[in-house]
Amino acid sequence: MKNEIEKEYGWNLELIHRDNILGELRQNKQELAKEFLDIDLKRDQDHLAEIEELRDERLEKIEDRTGYADDLVEGPAIVLHIIPNGIFSKRKVRSSSDIPEPSVLFDRLAGHSETRGKYRITYGREGTTDARSSYAVIRNDGLYESVSTSAIVEGTKGDPWIQGGIRRHGIGLDPSVVLTTRSTLDDLSDLGFSGTAFVSLSLIDAGVVKLDTNHNRGQLLRSGPHSFKSDFYATELYPVQIGDDEIIADIEPVLSEVWRQFEYEEGTPNIEDGRWARNSIRINGEMLLEEGDL
Repeated sequence: MKNEIEKEYGWNLELIHRDNILGELRQNKQELAKEFLDIDLKRDQDHLAEIEELRDERLEKIEDRTGYADDLVEGPAIVLHIIPNGIFSKRKVRSSSDIPEPSVLFDRLAGHSETRGKYRITYGREGTTDARSSYAVIRNDGLYESVSTSAIVEGTKGDPWIQGGIRRHGIGLDPSVVLTTRSTLDDLSDLGFSGTAFVSLSLIDAGVVKLDTNHNRGQLLRSGPHSFKSDFYATELYPVQIGDDEIIADIEPVLSEVWRQFEYEEGTPNIEDGRWARNSIRINGEMLLEEGDL
């Protein structure tokens, strides 16, 4: 149908399924579901609870280093989950060969990628085949998961740090989450998913990790920022729109929640009024994130 419409009229037809409609209504207009679909979403929190349970099950496996994480090195890790609203529908990607190569959090030039059954996995450049430092997975039901241990680096006094913004040879927490989420939402759109997805950021074994707020210097600060003080933390699930490039305003609550765990009460300084407020990011001549981007 999409091909026929494009050939006949030159239009790009988008088919919206019932699951996608319910996803939109859950976030924005719950009363319309009752009026037109005879569903009371205000009393139905089971769907979101199922997604949260799925996220928590995945985090337990990462903590235990089982499943996709069986070769992941020990130590503090940052985890990004992006879960489409229609993940529990019966519609799946028919062929695993249609699953795109997932972007790895904190790694713009990822290493080896391979398809295994109903998912595709990409590994970061650091580490070995027996000791992976990072990976990303997209499954045929739409679940995206990326874990990075290499994002947490050793400071001048041997203590572990996460870079908050831009660093000399790469990108830090906030820009990496923005760019990875944007890329993954495009991948989900290409796979046929639409409507909303839920984004969650988690930290594992991160009790002594610190967050560096310096945006320009390559060296990490010697002192100042507070440590995380919690071995495990998972943010709330925040909705974003699949296929939408302007997602920075939607990502801000995720990042600010993490920054507040580091005792930065105002949240992330990298996003203001729904726009990227810090230095632009250009890699190999390509502008990835520009000051003022939505």
